Amino acid sequence: MRLKDYARNHKRRKEYVQQPGLLLVGVEVSKSKHGACIGTQAGVICRKFSFIHCREGFRLFESALRKKMFRHNRKRVLIAMEPSGMYWYALFERLKGCGYGLCLVNCKAVRNN
Repeated sequence: MRLKDYARNHKRRKEYVQQPGLLLVGVEVSKSKHGACIGTQAGVICRKFSFIHCREGFRLFESALRKKMFRHNRKRVLIAMEPSGMYWYALFERLKGCGYGLCLVNCKAVRNN
């Protein structure tokens, strides 16, 4: 597995962030329960959203994303997640298959923000 296959592309990330109408999502990955923070360039919409590491949890997360996109009139989503351990692979592949914009960030950056 090469790193560029898993969205470590700075130019792609900058292109997404500069778009108007963008919903920004940060995901902290862990073994059994993931945490997410959802916002826009103007501010935070949802500070803490938790979901479990299973299909039903992923569906719940996708549903919450769609609701926030509709409610705040956003057309695109950029999901930044930490590549910790092996637990991020399943969520990454699921979201990539659904067509969401994804990028990987340093674990310390996610924890500090």
